[in-house]
Amino acid sequence: MAFSSSGVLPKQMIEILLRNGRPELWRSVFVGCSGTFRTERALLAARPGLQVHSCDVSLFSTSIARLAMGRPLDFRFIGELAFFEDANLDPESRVAAIMVASMIGTHASGKPNRYKQAHLAHLRANFAVYVARTAEKLANVADELPIASYAARDFLEHVDEAIDRGAGFIAFPPVVKGADEKVSAYVAKNTDWQGPAYTPFDPAQLPGLLDKLDGAGSPFFIASDKLLDGRVPSAEVRVSNSKTVYAYTPTVRSGFYRNGYNEDRFTYTALDVARLHKKSRISIAPSNGGRLNFLKNIYLKKSIAHVSGQGSFEVYIDGMLAGGLIYARSKFGKNTELYLMSDFSTSRSGRVAKLIARIATSRAVIRELDLKFIERHTSILTTAFSDHPAAMKYRGSWEVKSRDAGPAGGPKFILNYVSEVREETLAETYRWWWDRDGSAEVGAARDRVSGGRSQVVEAPREERALHGPDRVQASGGKRKDRRQTDVDAAGLPA
Repeated sequence: MAFSSSGVLPKQMIEILLRNGRPELWRSVFVGCSGTFRTERALLAARPGLQVHSCDVSLFSTSIARLAMGRPLDFRFIGELAFFEDANLDPESRVAAIMVASMIGTHASGKPNRYKQAHLAHLRANFAVYVARTAEKLANVADELPIASYAARDFLEHVDEAIDRGAGFIAFPPVVKGADEKVSAYVAKNTDWQGPAYTPFDPAQLPGLLDKLDGAGSPFFIASDKLLDGRVPSAEVRVSNSKTVYAYTPTVRSGFYRNGYNEDRFTYTALDVARLHKKSRISIAPSNGGRLNFLKNIYLKKSIAHVSGQGSFEVYIDGMLAGGLIYARSKFGKNTELYLMSDFSTSRSGRVAKLIARIATSRAVIRELDLKFIERHTSILTTAFSDHPAAMKYRGSWEVKSRDAGPAGGPKFILNYVSEVREETLAETYRWWWDRDGSAEVGAARDRVSGGRSQVVEAPREERALHGPDRVQASGGKRKDRRQTDVDAAGLPA
């Protein structure tokens, strides 16, 4: 099994553990599903001298733990990764090579294409550089990770020993699937290591596990992304727009955590629909989470979640800011599909939201992500939460993939939309909107202005909450270089 961070406690949850869980009062601490050892590092840094016992089933985690304890793990790279053995790597570099092997596995898994092949060729040709840079992070692992013991085994066995020794137990049981599963299989196939036998964790086992720990009187802090019937979580962390992590402990204490927003303020000219015309020009500028958080705090409801993705863009029309777009790689393991996390407009009038939703599907925007991920994307998926069976701004550009009932007390419908990536220029996209809605909407906006009614730029009350009901999540970092691509009426770079 290759490295996966799916079972690693979120940083905010670790803060709650240290503050409310009081692990320093436990006799010792057993950590299951250690992963990247984030939990252990935090515990040992905040509570020096604490007896921490770790476990995992992965080659990655086991090799790190053995390196930290001064007993490097014996394993070999074989098959497609056998060339690593020719490099005569030292112990730190061999562990680093496992991480690089996972990077290679990302592009060696699934259906091959020329973009994956190009990325693979680059990684193989420069693997020594990647290994060296990664190994630097492991130079002080013995000092940073002074764990008392490590066991390569199923974490449920770790639970049994914790109970027998009267120790506390901490875990975020992972469920490896999709892309993680493919990478894991690739690394396992191309390494020779006698790993432990284990059964993939079934989330349905969690209530029984909690009952077992409760019955034994053991202190515990178990995280899950599921709300369990009959159990009140003692902590809740909204880690993203679509994911909330809950913590279950023997004693219920309030530990609800809200992330702050990183804002990168800037000056701009807001869109005035009345100033648009048939030959108006669309331009796209790469952005960052801070800039878009600033805009979303202005133009979206305060209850709407902010998301940070892997590709952020600002949309301008004739130099006026019209909206923003945030993308991420598909979470469903399909390499050629992108997920549109957010698309918002800076004007409620003029049906500009429909134009922004159409722009989101244009190759002129997606090309930046094609180059970034070395993948030619062919489709985009997005999710809308609405009290209506359709989100009007997607009509005409997107197709409904599924329509489900919303959660109790929330929006009535959860709508999944899909669109192909359109091979049309931004000028063609603008003409589509102009002919369909723009001409009439701009005329109406000019009539309002000439009639003495000024056009007010208001916060749009869109039909979805940035693809999630009332949630909170952290913003992205700053990005220094910003390019703006202007496209003229003929669709050619200006």
